[in-house]
Amino acid sequence: IIDGFFEAVPAVWHKELLLALSVGIPVFGAASMGALRAAELDQFGMIGFGEVYRWYKAGLITADDEVAVLHAPAELGYAPLTVSTVDIRDFA
Repeated sequence: IIDGFFEAVPAVWHKELLLALSVGIPVFGAASMGALRAAELDQFGMIGFGEVYRWYKAGLITADDEVAVLHAPAELGYAPLTVSTVDIRDFA
């Protein structure tokens, strides 16, 4: 899991990931929502990668909105309208 789409469609649920892990499916997460879910579920076997995952795991960031980006509607190709807080933190 790398990314998700907030608000318009449901995010991947913890229970979905736990079910996959419980039947032996490896689940990896990085970058955005994947990093968040990996930090929440690594104790159950999910494998996290990357700086954002490490920040969540260390408690340097805790909120879901750290990785959120507002997008334009489909008619405009879902172009990003904002920058995520983690991108700003990484740049600073």
